[in-house]
Amino acid sequence: MKSYRLYLEHLQLQGEEPALSLTRAWTLVRYFASGLLQLTPCSRCGGHFVAHAHDPQRGFVCGLCQPPSRAGRTRRSSEALAVAG
Repeated sequence: MKSYRLYLEHLQLQGEEPALSLTRAWTLVRYFASGLLQLTPCSRCGGHFVAHAHDPQRGFVCGLCQPPSRAGRTRRSSEALAVAG
């Protein structure tokens, strides 16, 4: 509870909305404690990101360095590209 309160205080100072509810935060802590999740370094930017513990770590590229192929595309923008092309 103390950590979650600190999280909320930090967000309030920054003027941000909380991304985690208490339940989600607790679940995340439990997954890390049980070894299901870990921090994995990105091979391009060197940042550490939450990843499944059983996924390969070598050559991991984060979603910021290599966004998914459909990231940011909506049906409307896809239709506009089809009409223009």
